[in-house]
Amino acid sequence: SAHRQIPECCHFLLLQGNGYFASWVKNNKDGEASGINQGILAEHFAENEKYIIVRNPMDDKDQILFYEDGVYKNANKSEIKSRIKEYLPNVWATDNLLNNVCNLLYASNENVHGFPDLNSDPSYINYQNGLLDLGSWKLVKHKPELITTFQYPFDYDTGNDNHPVFDKFIRDLFTKNDGTVDENQIKNIVGNGLRSLLSGWYRICLYDV
Repeated sequence: SAHRQIPECCHFLLLQGNGYFASWVKNNKDGEASGINQGILAEHFAENEKYIIVRNPMDDKDQILFYEDGVYKNANKSEIKSRIKEYLPNVWATDNLLNNVCNLLYASNENVHGFPDLNSDPSYINYQNGLLDLGSWKLVKHKPELITTFQYPFDYDTGNDNHPVFDKFIRDLFTKNDGTVDENQIKNIVGNGLRSLLSGWYRICLYDV
């Protein structure tokens, strides 16, 4: 992804002249890099990458989803290995090592969630430019703590408040016999109804393996 930021630790490039190695690099007795500790690399990857493992207790088809641009996206094994490779110099980034680290990630209990955790908060709608908070009707920043796997492919227009036809229809609908408009009823019925409609449609777009 063009928006992906590589963790700072990936730029170590085995700086032997400065005597610095990443924690997953093994040293020989002469202080030279001699190999990769796959377990430590897997732990560091889990701590620094934004991803979740979706685990189904009924089978062994766990799936990794990476968080990018405000939404969790499905990743195949090739992409996972490509990301692991970013932590390694090419000379040690063998297919066997990448597979081993990938398997360690799947075997871990870090960042593991079940299907009920996906898209489980009906209070937000995910747009490209942020999350629409259906409680305050304000657009807030994306946050990885909110596990959403669906995002509308367009921005939420925060400045488009001009809808006179709809406003007139609603006010006519809730005008009382004395000619006044029941603003509280509009807020409670229309607001809550629209909130339920939006969140209900949003939850139809659940992650599907």
